[in-house]
Amino acid sequence: MIDIRQGDALERLWEMPEASVQCVVTSPPYWGQRDYGTAVWEGGDADCDHAGVIKQVEGSMQAGSRGSARDPLRRGCHKCGATRIDTQLGLEPTPDEYVSKMVEVFREVRRVLRDDGTLWCNMGDSYASSPAGNFGPDMPAPADGGRYRANKPRMNYGNLKQKDLVGIPWRLAFALQADGWYLRADIIWAKGLSFCDSYSGSVMPESVTDRPTKGHEYLFLLTKNARYYYDAEAVREQLQPETLARSERHPKGERRERNVDASRNDRDTIQQFAPSSGRNLRSVWAINPEPFSEAHFATFPQKLVEPCIKAGTSEKGCCAACGAPWVRETDKTVTYTRDSKGGHAEHYRENSGNEGGPTRLHKRPVVTTQTTGWHLSCAHDGETQPCVVLDPFCGSGTAGIVALRLGRKFIGIDLSPEYCAMARNRIVGPLFAEAPA
Repeated sequence: MIDIRQGDALERLWEMPEASVQCVVTSPPYWGQRDYGTAVWEGGDADCDHAGVIKQVEGSMQAGSRGSARDPLRRGCHKCGATRIDTQLGLEPTPDEYVSKMVEVFREVRRVLRDDGTLWCNMGDSYASSPAGNFGPDMPAPADGGRYRANKPRMNYGNLKQKDLVGIPWRLAFALQADGWYLRADIIWAKGLSFCDSYSGSVMPESVTDRPTKGHEYLFLLTKNARYYYDAEAVREQLQPETLARSERHPKGERRERNVDASRNDRDTIQQFAPSSGRNLRSVWAINPEPFSEAHFATFPQKLVEPCIKAGTSEKGCCAACGAPWVRETDKTVTYTRDSKGGHAEHYRENSGNEGGPTRLHKRPVVTTQTTGWHLSCAHDGETQPCVVLDPFCGSGTAGIVALRLGRKFIGIDLSPEYCAMARNRIVGPLFAEAPA
């Protein structure tokens, strides 16, 4: 159920059949944040440390050229004339070039995604600055054989001013929208919150004194079509005790007759009253980052991936013949209650439009749902198989861990052989390495 494929994302996506994936959950390399050590040196002196200076290679892609995602970044060693060739994404000289390449990759993602599938794309931002690093023509190279370190390389910000927020997430989201994707939701991954008593979170410290420390990233929900598979019940949240207490009141305020103490607000009583009750998933997710000791970068938190897979794939599976998902059937019950303010049951009053005029009395609906069955969303009546989750930038394989735990198939792609091995071992352990290719 797990397939890790090493290589360039575009090339591996080309090998995949059309409409073969139900859900894509991924976090592409952020622009200008770090180098993943995938470059190679060609020509020159094999004994050269390439520690002098690097230069733009004549004929290579220039900054802002909007080249293909397969066009490698080429830099030359002044000492021996060797050429540094790098096909990884994220180190493009300009934001426009990065976005252009990402659009090309996600165009191929759209081809392998089913028409009713979803794409969940996590993207972080950066600021226009002049960090210590080595990138661009005639910049000093590091002393580690030409591999860039994990700090942010020097970039060309074009007409952005120093200290400007680059806006990479929204640049990418709008570009994907213009390329044909439906931009359905912008989800805030809140790593750390201010003015919140119940959750403060954990964020990367920043030595800034003229702006707030960055405490969030974006998770975009994109689709191929206006209608698509989305299992809202799988990610429905538990109602708050106060809401459930209100649901136990008739419109006139009296308690329903129950065989249990209706004044109790503990979880057991809540689930006994409404086992499938809940509210729709919100667009702000307070989730702590998840450190991973085997890599120098922060990984996808599993809690961030889980709702994406649950909402984007059917837990019942899909048709083995065509990949159409099983769809949940639910029974909904609407209970109308009063709003409760200050401990007293009261109707919510809304002015009719004339100041001092009459008011209308409103009741608050509380919807409870219960799964009653499943039906296949195609005409086949044959074998069922798990849904397929794809991560074209799988890194250490967090999306695969969650997919396997939830009973889905997983296909992961990464350019780095080291990360592919790390993902295999991290997802299912040594037994994966012993399995036939």
